[in-house]
Amino acid sequence: MFAPLLSLPISENRYPLLNLSPQRQRQKTLETIVAILLELAEHQPVLFILEDLHWTDPTTLELLGLLVEQVPTTAIATLLTCRPHFQPAWHHRSYITEMTLNHLSPTQVAQIVTRMTDGKTFPAEVLQQIIAKTDGVPLFVEEMTKAGASKSMPKISPLFGSTCMP
Repeated sequence: MFAPLLSLPISENRYPLLNLSPQRQRQKTLETIVAILLELAEHQPVLFILEDLHWTDPTTLELLGLLVEQVPTTAIATLLTCRPHFQPAWHHRSYITEMTLNHLSPTQVAQIVTRMTDGKTFPAEVLQQIIAKTDGVPLFVEEMTKAGASKSMPKISPLFGSTCMP
């Protein structure tokens, strides 16, 4: 069943082809993935993580729907992240806990920058630009700090219109 999905050559003599419609093959594939996860969870706890659900395709959402139905009876901890506007059909189940993570405060952004720069300090105006341009999103804070501290970049001027003081 998975060989065609992975473009793996298979011997028809050893493994007969499944004569399923594309829709039925898709459904069987999703069911098999869920069955594999359930089998793993019978032997040890499973942590299933999927980020950025707001960018997820319909087939993955269908897989998640099948998995979410099974979660209360299994040893599967599921961690899903998404933007607030994303509301899957199953988000109000009693066994689902939703948490809202707020943007970082300017103080928290400054703390991340300080920890990432290993003692190098940016001028105050550069730090303020990092705070303003990243909108408190941790990934953006890290990436802009790396870009600003990178020796391969011509100081920091292309990003911030300023120079970095080592």
